[in-house]
Amino acid sequence: MSQDDIPANNNSADLPLDPKKEGLMETFTLVSVTKDNPKGERKILNNLREFNVTATIVSIPPLWNNKIVAGQLVGGNTLLKLIDQNVGSFKIETNNGTFSIHLNDQKELAAAQSTIKAINFDSAAKAFQTLVNPYLSILSWKYKVPLSLSNINGIDLETQIKSSKFIQPISQKVIKISINEIDFFDDSLAALYSYNREMLNSTSGAYRLLCIYKCFSIIKMLHDNVRKSAQNKNLDLGNFKNLTEVKIDDTDLNKQVWPDAIGWKLSRLLDDKIRPLRNKIAHEFDDNGDFTNPDMGIFAEQIRDYADALIPLMRTQFEKIVDYHTKYIK
Repeated sequence: MSQDDIPANNNSADLPLDPKKEGLMETFTLVSVTKDNPKGERKILNNLREFNVTATIVSIPPLWNNKIVAGQLVGGNTLLKLIDQNVGSFKIETNNGTFSIHLNDQKELAAAQSTIKAINFDSAAKAFQTLVNPYLSILSWKYKVPLSLSNINGIDLETQIKSSKFIQPISQKVIKISINEIDFFDDSLAALYSYNREMLNSTSGAYRLLCIYKCFSIIKMLHDNVRKSAQNKNLDLGNFKNLTEVKIDDTDLNKQVWPDAIGWKLSRLLDDKIRPLRNKIAHEFDDNGDFTNPDMGIFAEQIRDYADALIPLMRTQFEKIVDYHTKYIK
């Protein structure tokens, strides 16, 4: 997903709250205003070039980002601390490339940085994750601590355009509630609400997708139960289908994540795209029998994008079923 470009003269900015995208991953672009580019216009290039990509290393990843960090190194806090107090950073060389690990003032592993060749920032960010994540996984296994990349950001060394991947903040909600207004729910709805909360609380793209998939399974069962009730009441099942069916609309989010699926029914999307990805995560093998690896940037980004794009579809499907039940079954 991407935000509109905004001219900027610095490397950070407050995030705009967008209620439609709360909790979703986006890419923000910062275009500097200079003499050569007084309007802060973005140059679109397709050539292979260098990006300086950095990321914060944390042991407790944030659920969302309150500030955009672009084109600069920002350190986090982790549960790994270096013995040598004279070291501020060190390099790691792998078969896929070289990157540096930077320490904070407490000598904790705090940030990672590398120069990546790519045709755009999103490709560079994926390659960066593929390069750095396996090292973090080794450390996590060896020392039994959680480690994660956050604030993945970078600068196009040719155009000097800065970009950052961030999660849209979730705004505080003002509510009115009393014991008599608690929604009635059965065991199925209780499970749906539970998996939805697990998804919202998680920073793991893979776990988020598994939770959303479970939510869809529960919603499918609710759909079938309401359809059976409609059939028992001799209601028009064609009307039930029309009122509860969800299609993949031509929205910015859908066009970004699965442009080839515009116009599909939700059921086809779940069968053709989501179930195979869910199986890769749940069963650790792909269709060729090879191990899947969420450390690979392209796989990690696909998981996060798919999960994010499914959230509004899940809520739309549920709301359509509830609306039909309220109008025709109750």
